[in-house]
Amino acid sequence: MAEPRIIRWKAWSGDGVEHAEVQRLGDAVNVHSVVVGEDEGKRFGVHYHLLLVPGWEFHNLILDTARPGFPRLSLSRKGGVWTDLSTGAEMPELSGCIDVDISATPFTNSLPIHRLGLAESESAEILVAHLAAPDFVPKPVRQRYTCLLQSRHYRFESLDGSGFTADLEVDDAGLVVDYPGLFRRVG
Repeated sequence: MAEPRIIRWKAWSGDGVEHAEVQRLGDAVNVHSVVVGEDEGKRFGVHYHLLLVPGWEFHNLILDTARPGFPRLSLSRKGGVWTDLSTGAEMPELSGCIDVDISATPFTNSLPIHRLGLAESESAEILVAHLAAPDFVPKPVRQRYTCLLQSRHYRFESLDGSGFTADLEVDDAGLVVDYPGLFRRVG
């Protein structure tokens, strides 16, 4: 088992920071991270554990916030079926979602970048389980990724009607280095 790679991102504005430990377990990837940030004037703190199976496919997520009384979020995806692990209930509202996108971290942008393996100028539209800070309630959202420069730059587009677009710079491992206006790698 390899030593975890420690990565930190800082928010472009405000005082947000993320400390993530990313560890390869054979063909799987295990991520433990703590994020403190602010979204539309609301401060939040969150800890998440993410397990990815071969091909950087989402397998499960456990997410806790620092807010008193906020329930733990435990999601799993197996064979295309999403389940709330805390209740065992299936989540048909997430049917068709492949990846998870946690708005408070640039790490989850790496899932589709790895999984899609886009060639330069190629793009793909995907459906993700999006968890927006500070409430982190999962909902299906359409997104598009376009490879601008092989293994270095990708365009992210939210197709939810907001018109949000960002050109992401990634490192050799496909992890975000610069997410203009939102996150940048530290150290």
